[in-house]
Amino acid sequence: MKTVLVTGANRGLGLGFCQQYFAQGDLVIAVCRPNACQKALLALKALDDKRIRILCADLHSQASISQLAANVSGNYTLDVLINNAGVSANEPFGQWTQDAFVDNFMVNSIAPSLLCQALIDSLASRAKVIQLSSGVASISHSNQFAQAPLDAYAMSKAALNMFTRRLALQLNDTEKVICAISPGWVQTDMGGQDATSTVQEAVGQIIGLISSLNKADNGTFMDEKGTQLPW
Repeated sequence: MKTVLVTGANRGLGLGFCQQYFAQGDLVIAVCRPNACQKALLALKALDDKRIRILCADLHSQASISQLAANVSGNYTLDVLINNAGVSANEPFGQWTQDAFVDNFMVNSIAPSLLCQALIDSLASRAKVIQLSSGVASISHSNQFAQAPLDAYAMSKAALNMFTRRLALQLNDTEKVICAISPGWVQTDMGGQDATSTVQEAVGQIIGLISSLNKADNGTFMDEKGTQLPW
């Protein structure tokens, strides 16, 4: 039985990860905002309250992230950490605001960085740390969706990729594996219902990919099928 921590766990991909890892018999630590609807997570807890713990954290707050880590420390050893929580404050060029940029960077890149730092001593020796990134974070492929109002989102995910690479290098002398994974276009609130993949399909592929990761994959950026993407 693995111990898996997932952020943004109350809906979308985060909830999908919780449901599928729970169905596999793993212990799931589901992290969501204090005011988030927990109905679906509570339904899992009703099935087996020993294999799911729901923790609340405000990812805009370093103090809240530190408190989350304190609740985990000494109680759990994490085999998989999935930094899934994300926002996309969409504003086109000409209408950019500081608030939208700060929100994107705070949740999409700063919070995962601080959370990894806070949880480093709670990671198993062969833990897998997964950053849910995006194809629009690839500078090499920046011509794709260039006209879409995704500028702050894409920049924040590119920063997440840089953090992933740097953390992987800093932990390269350990057996931990740190990767950035783009889930593809998924039918979530962010992706919309025209997306090409359901949550169940995307999560199933990514969980299979995570299980296959080894030290050679440390510091890579890949899609949900395991194909490496250009930075």
